[in-house]
Amino acid sequence: MCVITYNAELRFKDKADLDYWSSLLDTARIAYNECANILDSNKIHLDLKSVHNAVYYILRENFPTIPSQGIIKIYKECISAFRSINSNGHIEHKILEKKNWSMRLDKRLYSKLSVDSILLCSEKSNRRAVAEIIKFPKLVELFKKYPTQDPLIFKRDDKFYLSIPFNAPEIPIQSENCIGVDLGERRFAVTSDGIMFNDKEYNARRRKLRYLKRCLQKKGTKSARKHKLKLSVKERNQSTDMCYKMANAIIGSTYASIIVLEDLSNIKQKTSKTKEGFKKKNHNRRIGQVPFYKFKQILSYKALLNGKRVETVSPFMTSQTDCTTGKKDGTRKNRRFYCKNGTVLDADWNGAINIAQKSKHPFSLKIPLDGALRTWKAGRESTAQSYVRLPMETQEALQTHCL
Repeated sequence: MCVITYNAELRFKDKADLDYWSSLLDTARIAYNECANILDSNKIHLDLKSVHNAVYYILRENFPTIPSQGIIKIYKECISAFRSINSNGHIEHKILEKKNWSMRLDKRLYSKLSVDSILLCSEKSNRRAVAEIIKFPKLVELFKKYPTQDPLIFKRDDKFYLSIPFNAPEIPIQSENCIGVDLGERRFAVTSDGIMFNDKEYNARRRKLRYLKRCLQKKGTKSARKHKLKLSVKERNQSTDMCYKMANAIIGSTYASIIVLEDLSNIKQKTSKTKEGFKKKNHNRRIGQVPFYKFKQILSYKALLNGKRVETVSPFMTSQTDCTTGKKDGTRKNRRFYCKNGTVLDADWNGAINIAQKSKHPFSLKIPLDGALRTWKAGRESTAQSYVRLPMETQEALQTHCL
């Protein structure tokens, strides 16, 4: 089962309900921080019974305006956060602090969730607050196709939003064929099919935003810091939009059912120094600007909805290995890779082929005589559709040079 989340804006019909939920979310944030402080200072075992006995009655006494089910949701959220910290191996960590206004709803806190509205608990007993949902065609489509889960209500920029999760069934995987995807700084992605995915317009916008942020940082005034924060939000939104475009384009460019990526977790720390021990500052800054993790998240759930799945392999020596021999035989010069048998490939393409070979899944490969990459251009759906792989019989008939 795959979960699709859609954020819809809420508008309360009664101002009293609006004020009540503003106060409730702020109080829930303070209660969360107190709950996290209790669990961390007393080293409470992270099972439901121990946590309930340790914090439930304290929070009920200190925050009587929060419904009992809201208290349960708060300490369950704390348990999830602490379990994530423990699973990631963070021995020393800061005490959890919640800054945003949000609360996970329960069936006792809401009812009659539909595409038009939702009924929420209110300050008065035996009465529900009516909140209208601002609907768009995509939201209407999701409500028609999939069932919903318990939503999350949050407040941002003096507006209320409802994050609605939908249960979407996974499409069965059709085959075991795969493609390798090499992610990079200058070229965002190159696949083993020989297609380069890069959004030059996004790169230009990002460079402009980064320049404006540097100028505002040098200025250092209060208004400059406020403006810089807005630019950071804008840059993050543009990066997310680019990741969605790239994920859709890569999925639509191949018939392969398995998409293989490099495991780039902690890549910044692993490549932060040269062999001589000098810190690579410019390299770290460029790596930090590329949303590798966000792209992997988006591609993973998009793939499940299209009958595909995402796997990861180790990035060790994928750029230096000759894809024709599987050894460090070739020579890389800038963007070209000269294989031992005389084949000249784009260096990123060679890396993508090595990634596909590491997965141990079958994959097809056709190299044109010139060894050139094909380029996907953002905003041109017809271009992306032209890269859909031909049936295997047609590929074998047209193949002129194959490893």
